[in-house]
Amino acid sequence: MALARAAEIEAFEHRFADAVRTGRAEDLDIIGYGEVTIAVKLETPHGNFACKRLVPFSSRDAAEETAALIASYIKELRASGIDVIETETPILARAEGHVLYCVQPLLPRGTLGPYFLRGKAPEEAAPYVRGIFEHIKEAVTPRLAPDGQLSNW
Repeated sequence: MALARAAEIEAFEHRFADAVRTGRAEDLDIIGYGEVTIAVKLETPHGNFACKRLVPFSSRDAAEETAALIASYIKELRASGIDVIETETPILARAEGHVLYCVQPLLPRGTLGPYFLRGKAPEEAAPYVRGIFEHIKEAVTPRLAPDGQLSNW
């Protein structure tokens, strides 16, 4: 079963598009800012999700290729021993192109790196940061370079 149902993603996309069109984000629960996109909370009767909307692609093939790259990256991360939460990449057809979302279960805020380490003394935080560095170091190959941004851990 999909993390979020197609109708839920469609309704979410309408709210997101309205926010972009009007420049008003009051109806969105923004939970994070990335280099390429923002993470927005999607509440559903069967769970809460983090949704990241990528910019529209000019064709469905281009969106599907990107979704396949994301799936391949996750597979390689898992094969290297890095735990990655379930991720789905639904694609929506829109007038401006094909929109790809990354949808993941919403984790408790205190479990993500920046929030988990906030307030910890350097000597208390160091083993956790060192552990992340070790995971990355062990996973790096000519084909794989894990993202070391703390908010991803």
